[in-house]
Amino acid sequence: MTLTCVAGLGVSGTAVAEVLAARGERVVVVEATEGERQLAAAAELAGVGVETRFGEMALPDGVTRLVTTGWPPHHPLIAAALKAGGSRSWARSSWPGGCVPDRRRRGWR
Repeated sequence: MTLTCVAGLGVSGTAVAEVLAARGERVVVVEATEGERQLAAAAELAGVGVETRFGEMALPDGVTRLVTTGWPPHHPLIAAALKAGGSRSWARSSWPGGCVPDRRRRGWR
C-alpha cells in the first residue's frame, strides 16, 4: 500500500488529504506552521485517519507519493521527492508554467 505525503494544511492540502483518506489511502501531511488554524485542520484530519507532522518540511520515511498544490517545483520538499524516486502527483497550480506532469513524457510542461 502506498503512503502519500500531502504538503501543507492550507485549504487545498486539507481537502486533498480528506479525499485521499476517504478513498482508503494512507496519508500523512507535513506542515511547517503549528498555528490555531493548522491545529484545527490536523484534528479534523486525525478523525479520518490522517497523520499530521508539524515542523521540518521533510519527506516522512516510507512515502511513495507526494501531492503538492501550488508549490514551486524548486521547493526542497519536491526536490527530495524527485531524488527519492517516488511518483509525482502535483495538482494544477498557480505557479508560473504550472506544476503538472505531462502524461505523454516525463518532466514538466
